[in-house]
Amino acid sequence: DFFDVAQFGVANFESTSLRRAHDGGSSHLLGGTLEIKGIKRPIEFPVTLQITDLRVIATADLKIDRRAFNVAFKGFIDSIIRDEVVLNLRIDAERPAALAFKKDQI
Repeated sequence: DFFDVAQFGVANFESTSLRRAHDGGSSHLLGGTLEIKGIKRPIEFPVTLQITDLRVIATADLKIDRRAFNVAFKGFIDSIIRDEVVLNLRIDAERPAALAFKKDQI
């Protein structure tokens, strides 16, 4: 199985940094550690944040090399699958009242 879901049912991302982007595309750069199939790799990718009084929405399209996480099929079929894959991310979270920061603070 491509992801070995029976053994690795969850992928994780732990953020370690968030800074403003200066390329004019996305609003911020998000850094952290991505874990897939028990393999952890540092990663940084552009993310767009939309902040309202009640919600924080983050969207991103990030490219990873699946081989770095041992994501593969056995045999010939693996050779016809691209090594670079795109992960589409959308997080829509409620903003706790305790986090009353202004959107220009992040």
